[in-house]
Amino acid sequence: MKRIILLCIFLFSIATKVQAIELFLWPQNIVVTKDQTFLIDLKVTSDEPLNALDTAVYWQPKELELLSVNTGGSIFDLWVTDTKTPGLGNLKIIAGASTPFQGQGGMITSFLFKAKVDLAQVPIYVGEDTKLVRYGGEAELLDVKLLPAKIDILPVNLQAPVLSSTRIPVEDVWYTTNIFDIRWEQKIDMEYSYLLTMDPTQTPDDVPESLIENIQYEGLADGIYYFVLKYRQVGGEWQNVITRRAMIDTTAPQFNDLRIIEKNDSYGLQKNLFYSVIDDASGISQVTLQAQGQNQYPISSPWEVEKKWFTSQSLELSAIDRAGNRYTRTIAVSALIPWWVWLICLFIIIFITGLLMVRLWRKRKFSQLPR
Repeated sequence: MKRIILLCIFLFSIATKVQAIELFLWPQNIVVTKDQTFLIDLKVTSDEPLNALDTAVYWQPKELELLSVNTGGSIFDLWVTDTKTPGLGNLKIIAGASTPFQGQGGMITSFLFKAKVDLAQVPIYVGEDTKLVRYGGEAELLDVKLLPAKIDILPVNLQAPVLSSTRIPVEDVWYTTNIFDIRWEQKIDMEYSYLLTMDPTQTPDDVPESLIENIQYEGLADGIYYFVLKYRQVGGEWQNVITRRAMIDTTAPQFNDLRIIEKNDSYGLQKNLFYSVIDDASGISQVTLQAQGQNQYPISSPWEVEKKWFTSQSLELSAIDRAGNRYTRTIAVSALIPWWVWLICLFIIIFITGLLMVRLWRKRKFSQLPR
């Protein structure tokens, strides 16, 4: 009986772990109007360390148009593909993580959609054939709970304001400025309520704001911000909210590991460059290498150092994030000493040792002669 109880507890713990892994689209409920753009994030919550993802996102192409995909700030930094099948309303995503993720609400990617119709209720969902891989001694596929998003497209009662920004003109591009300015055509017979937040589901209160020609937020920390606005005719009913996104990254990436490891094998001496780069906001765009007198070109870790650089010179590595911030470090490549040099040194050591031994022998022999 005791064994049966322990078995039930074990099976229950496994089931609990499985349910703790959720792949979800967020926010899960959005209300928009025709021609309005909106953002949907693909996120994951897991008690297991995750290493790779293979999934697809689906929507109705007659009702929704996918405008862009952004992987900045993703928990995955190794992207095999994020390609869209034209006209079919699906996006295939295969990605991996050099550093395993374990936690709540990890950002995978963000989608910018546009509503194409007047009145509809449209789902966006994750494919049932989704695969998440556990990080560990052996790769293991995990069962995942999938949560879709529901989009309600309502008729337009009032023409929605058009939000624009001078410093951050494109919503799905990362910028190095920490100032977000926002403007729209403000009418005296309209009232507006707005806020700046990092939570796109947050909405302004019902208290109208004073009309300001140019709204500007300064000194913003790195991250993704949402300017959320709702509007109405004076004394009328508040209309649906509209959103403008700003992606800010003013901090350069950092190398947290940079080294050269030497290895001797049947091919001779090899030197491999290993590095690890982190960027907390937009994510790494590329790492480039430049040797003395050479052009820069992108590399990936590990990278085999060419034998022509087996000299006492420095290699310059630059990590560049998606906002364009750059951080550069140098690492020295120790000189490669040819085998014949070592052989000559060995002969010299043997020769000197021989001379010393002969001299010592002669000295001892001389001391033993009768005086």
